[in-house]
This record gives sequence, structure tokens and C-alpha cells, in this order.
Amino acid sequence: MTRCLMSFLLFFAGSISFLPVAKAPAAAPCPGAQDSGPQHDGPSCNPEFTYTPGPHGPENWGGECNIGKVQSPIEISHAVAAPLPALDFSGYQPGGLNMLNDCNHYQIKVTVAPGSTLKYGDHTYKLVQFHFHEPAEEKIAGQRRAAMVVHLVHQAEDGSLAVVAALVRPGRENALIKSLWEHIPPQGGKYENPEIEINAVALLPKDRNFYTFPGSLTTPGCNQGVTWFVLKEPIEFSPAQIAKYKTQYQGTARPLQPVNGRRIEERK
Repeated sequence: MTRCLMSFLLFFAGSISFLPVAKAPAAAPCPGAQDSGPQHDGPSCNPEFTYTPGPHGPENWGGECNIGKVQSPIEISHAVAAPLPALDFSGYQPGGLNMLNDCNHYQIKVTVAPGSTLKYGDHTYKLVQFHFHEPAEEKIAGQRRAAMVVHLVHQAEDGSLAVVAALVRPGRENALIKSLWEHIPPQGGKYENPEIEINAVALLPKDRNFYTFPGSLTTPGCNQGVTWFVLKEPIEFSPAQIAKYKTQYQGTARPLQPVNGRRIEERK
């Protein structure tokens, strides 16, 4: 499935995330938004890809997915220490809640209000949205894939993308996730409430050192040219919060892709 870069930005699963809950058929229609509150109808559930082997599985994804040489996710190993600038998240700002239960891309996606920015050296990126995969798509060498990952998707004025990956392990309850999970709309539905304030900084660890490498989006058509930042220190969701996400989507991690000689750098 080939789409322009902006289409992938709107429906990115990066990055990065396959079975709907209760093993429902992948193309089954979604219910509309029926809960009380400021909800709107979302897209119908008619996904064009899956994460399970088959005609629509990863081995048959279109676009650059199976021909590109700089694909994501990867196993992170043999990273080279480099004098990299810090990731500056001080531009993150609070905004109202705007959440889509995107059954066509198997993810809960939160669109971020304009104004939040990430600075990296001379580059400034706008935070556009964040979403989740279960389990994590990225893998650190010698470790198991994390329980989940949050992908924070940013875009520069020139259209280039930077995705920050925050790995998730079971632990303490996350207050922002608690608020989000209380308002998950039905699959295909959208929930908006400007009175519920969220700030994505709550999805970042205290230590923000990272690995970085060039890569791609992780859903069809896997457009390349994405700069990846994988935070070394994981964040925590409670086991109940992880379990609740899995009632919506699980198994949403793209298989690991060949590194193909890419240079992986790390900031210590």
C-alpha cells in the first residue's frame, strides 16, 4: 500500500507497529463511537495489512517495505559512542485530548495540539502524534523485546521525520496512561476533550540518552528517510495498563529488519 509521506504521518504506526483483540477478522467493520462524551465517528475497519504471515502479512507489504535497504525496526547492537547533542524536550506543551482508536493501523493514536517541539542540535521538529505497539518493535542486543513501546512522531518544516521510541516495561502506573485508558473510544472511534490536559513529557524517562540511526516507518509502505532515537532508559506502565492495551491490540510489532551496515550511534 503506497501513500505519500503525509498520509503516513497521519496514520503512522512506526513507528514501527498482528491481530485485533479477540482474534476478530482483520477486515471486520468497526463499531462507531457510541460512548458518551465528545466523540466522532472514526474510519471504518478495513485494514489493508496484517502482522501475521499470509497474503497481507509483512512478507508481502508494499512500497519500500521489502525492497528498501534502510528499514525499521532493527536490533540495536555495536553502537558507536559519539559526541551527539542532547534531545531537548523543553518545548513539549500541554494540550487537550484528541485520541483515535485506529483499527486500520491496529493502534491507539493521540494527535498532539500544535505547539510542542523537539530540538536536536540545529534541527527543530514539531511533535505531531504518538502511538503504541505491543510488544516493542525495537530490540536491544542481548535483551528481550520490551513489553510495549511509545513512538513519538515529529516532523520538521522540510517534511523530514524524527521518531523517538520510549520502551515500556511493567512497573508503576503511569498517570498519563491512566487518563488516556479511561477514554479509549470503540474501535474506529475518536474521542476529543479539550478539558482533559495531556503532555507527552510524561512518556519520557528521566535519563534521555539514546541510540540513533537512519530508518523507515514501520507500516506499509515503510517510507525511508526517518531519523530514529531510541531512548536507553525504559519507562513504566503498570501490568494492568499493559493488559488493558492488549484488549485493544496485540502482536503489533513488525519483524526485525536487516541492519545492512548502518552506523548506529549512541549518546552516553
